[in-house]
Amino acid sequence: MALEFEQRDHRSISTATTTDHPTMEWDVGMIVVRMATGVKKHFHIRATEWVMLYPSVILGYLLTQEPPMFSVNPAVFGTLARWANESTWAILVLMCAALRFGALAVNGTFQGFGLSPHLRLTASAFGAAFWSQFGLGFTISAIYGGSTWLLPLLLSTFCFVEVLNISRSWTDIICRKR
Repeated sequence: MALEFEQRDHRSISTATTTDHPTMEWDVGMIVVRMATGVKKHFHIRATEWVMLYPSVILGYLLTQEPPMFSVNPAVFGTLARWANESTWAILVLMCAALRFGALAVNGTFQGFGLSPHLRLTASAFGAAFWSQFGLGFTISAIYGGSTWLLPLLLSTFCFVEVLNISRSWTDIICRKR
């Protein structure tokens, strides 16, 4: 693939062309602008979905950067450590985050793509499943291990937000069918 750069209106825009398909040409700058405009236009409607990206990405990062996290406090992390190791939990939560980001980036940007609410619904369902299991692990640790109840409270809130996101996505699916 050859990458060419053109000057238009005193600003640099990259245009990618392929040598195999000379008619296939796309303007990277315009795609970025279009996606940014679509995200900005729908951000206030999808704010809870965007907000749920934050704990997913941060938790995934922490689980990959601190492999001994579960061994630091067995009373808190014991149940989760018995179910899976830090790397597995990190992969799960980062997959949830990637799916959500992809769904939100497409949402509102490409009007002809009718599966956007379905992708958002799937991302929210995976998020709810992840946060419910992660929260259940901390709840079991709080009940039987004497751990704090703060983490089950926070993670159940995340799960409730995901259920709200599922409801909103489902409503969008129903409205599109009418």
